[in-house]
Amino acid sequence: MFKGRKFSPVPFSSAAELEKSYQLRLLECIDKKALEFAGQVLHFIESQQGKLEKAKWIVDRLGSYKETKSARRGNIGFTKLSSNMYQVYVDISPYIMDIHGKYYAFQRVKVGMDLNVARNHMQLTNSPIVLTSNYHHPFVFSGGGICYDGQNRWIDQGIQFNHPYPLENSVDLARKISYALGQAKLSLRKGYRNRNIGPVNSLSEFKPIAANRNRAERYAAQHNIPLERIIKNY
Repeated sequence: MFKGRKFSPVPFSSAAELEKSYQLRLLECIDKKALEFAGQVLHFIESQQGKLEKAKWIVDRLGSYKETKSARRGNIGFTKLSSNMYQVYVDISPYIMDIHGKYYAFQRVKVGMDLNVARNHMQLTNSPIVLTSNYHHPFVFSGGGICYDGQNRWIDQGIQFNHPYPLENSVDLARKISYALGQAKLSLRKGYRNRNIGPVNSLSEFKPIAANRNRAERYAAQHNIPLERIIKNY
């Protein structure tokens, strides 16, 4: 049972000391197992935390009700549209879609949504849309609307558009904004992986930049696109 290992008895002055020692050993074993799992999800957690912190920064700035016309933190920011209306946005860096071995490049794009900010509440007025003019994409309508798979994705996350959410709950508001902007990014970069939606523009309207991975990687290097932004869409 002990696989040939030898153990020496260790004296303890009390039962409490013995119990504490075994608790420490147990925690040590648990920590070792937990680290294996943590290594797989650490990058995801860090990236989500970063998005949430940026979104919360936006909510806090707007919630202060100052006459701030615009502000930006990293790739996320907001612009004042009118007295109570703001537009929160995120910049999506250039990427390449791998669609069954053909590679399609898409330039940097800005997506965002409008927020109605009152004295003690905020409304998310619409799902995120493409703000970049003339952005041609399989999952983008001519007016900038993004093809999502119905309202369930928002309802499941407790998001109701035009619903007044209290500003005091800034963490929950930040989570909703972060999730919405993240779904826009997901639809643009990985739309073909969602079997519940279909493209609004035929793929035949787009010219591939490469017909194999090696050429796609060369294109990426020439245009300063990291390899992790060559995204499989099947």
